[in-house]
Amino acid sequence: MFILFYCKISLLSLDVWTPNLWYHSCESKTQTGALVDMHAELKRARSTECEINQVSFSTATKEQDPSPLLKGLPDNMCQAPHWGYLFKGKMVLEYKDREETINAGEAYYMEPGHRPTYVEEGSEWLEFSPKEENDKTMVVIQQNLKKQEASLQVGR
Repeated sequence: MFILFYCKISLLSLDVWTPNLWYHSCESKTQTGALVDMHAELKRARSTECEINQVSFSTATKEQDPSPLLKGLPDNMCQAPHWGYLFKGKMVLEYKDREETINAGEAYYMEPGHRPTYVEEGSEWLEFSPKEENDKTMVVIQQNLKKQEASLQVGR
């Protein structure tokens, strides 16, 4: 597994050691604000942002297909690479030319141009992503979450 013993960060109650090469200055924080508030029924996340990378520990609070949240990205797919480890559950990803399943206990690499199509309820994963590419994706996800919330408000 790619996790090495250099820089210690704490995510939830889990202590994770990460390569010092990736992190020049790390500051742990719980994600707050519109994205997590709107997304709370689907996923709980705690993340650490560093100069060039983001590390997050996430839990899917219900079964989901997050692919609609990527609408508006090139090919409606995430353009950021991710490296991670799935502690519990199952995730299914779609690429232009194939489908991949990640099961509990597996380390993974999601190359740019992927779309998650299924996340099992209770799935827990630790993920490393380049901050710049991931931030671009998160802007689109946040916009789509706001649209979803607005449409739910209209329907009430």
